[in-house]
Amino acid sequence: MAGRARHLGRYLELLTGIASRAGAADPPLLGRQLLILLEGATAVAAHHSAVGAGDHARRAALTLLSAARTSLDG
Repeated sequence: MAGRARHLGRYLELLTGIASRAGAADPPLLGRQLLILLEGATAVAAHHSAVGAGDHARRAALTLLSAARTSLDG
């Protein structure tokens, strides 16, 4: 279980950094949202043979990023 927590922590750090560089208004929040999206897409693809899960996750991530950047513009 500790290994899984480290794995998620590293992903969260990476995604929060990406969110920050992308200009998100709240990088930690967007990082957590992207982590949930990534992990959910991975689980769906692994357990349900969902074709296109990665593409759907990518589109959702772009929507989240757009919303996060829009909130900067107020």
